Amino acid sequence: MVEYTIAVTSDAVCPWCYVGQKQLHKAIALLPPANPPHKFNIIWSPFYLNPQAPFYPGISKPLYLASRFGSARVAQIHARLESIGSPLGIRFKHNGHTGNSRDAHIVIHCVGVLEHGDRHESDEEKEKRRKEVEELWGGNGIQDRVMSRIFRWVNEEEGNVTDKKGLVEVTSKALMDSRKRRFKAATFPPTPTALLIKPITPRTTSPTALDNLLPAPQTLGIREQVTVDLAVNAAIKATVVEEKLAIAAAAAAAKEEAAAVHVNTAADEAEQAELEEIKDLVWTWFNDKSLARKIDELAEEGIEDGSDGVPRFLFNGRHVLTGARDAEEFFELFRKIATEEKRGIKGPQTENGIPIPGSVENAVKC
Repeated sequence: MVEYTIAVTSDAVCPWCYVGQKQLHKAIALLPPANPPHKFNIIWSPFYLNPQAPFYPGISKPLYLASRFGSARVAQIHARLESIGSPLGIRFKHNGHTGNSRDAHIVIHCVGVLEHGDRHESDEEKEKRRKEVEELWGGNGIQDRVMSRIFRWVNEEEGNVTDKKGLVEVTSKALMDSRKRRFKAATFPPTPTALLIKPITPRTTSPTALDNLLPAPQTLGIREQVTVDLAVNAAIKATVVEEKLAIAAAAAAAKEEAAAVHVNTAADEAEQAELEEIKDLVWTWFNDKSLARKIDELAEEGIEDGSDGVPRFLFNGRHVLTGARDAEEFFELFRKIATEEKRGIKGPQTENGIPIPGSVENAVKC
């Protein structure tokens, strides 16, 4: 088992960051299974492509991009994005509004604190948080999933990154999806009996139909006629009993289906209440004015750490990949790190596969 800590610097409005995340996920899926499985800690940090971009309601995305790059260049960028994004399942849309991404970074940062904690936490506090994340949110990776959902909202659904209400909606639903379902059985009820019972067609007991099966009365003697009458009566009684059974079965099925609907309704109401609680939590993040300053400081730190463009991926504090790299490049770096861990030796730090000058002396035993 190898533990990978991947610190990603990105901007929520950056389509190439979305592509980079998809390529990273693809590379992780390419890794052969391990026992115990590899562990991935993906931590997202903020960056502003344009710190001066307007806040809500933002600005028309086509007008904004045309003013920055020119219409011809924008068309080329869109074509490139679509050709790369399509094989990854991304369906880019280029309309809607855009603007300052600080509010998106606030929710991403706060979800990260929920998952990873604060850098000043003790080992005991971190273990407690890990258990809470497992119990409440279904395991690690919640910040990465929220990031993915915001990327999709902005790039594929033309969401407005400056819209707090929209951010609360997509973030809360992503967090809700991460939670373990307490009403799993109710959410996926057994198929109602009504859908399993085939309708029983009553036997036809009209004289015309019976006449087709029995000899004409005039050809029978009294004894034979009595026998036929008894047979007809028995057939009628059997049909009545069968019809009653069918009605009883249908009633039971209807009752069972109604009970399932009732349980589902209760589960839906409980889930909706839980979703509203999560929304309230996310809204509190926007009400904390200190978080805006915190995000601005973190974005400045990213620049000081060498992030002059995004996305930037830092693996285990030693190896950097910048830009929306192919999945194969991520995969090769995973193999390199695994080899270092296995041999107990850390090689020189690298950036995009090239050793960083002055880092050779850092090749030490783990």
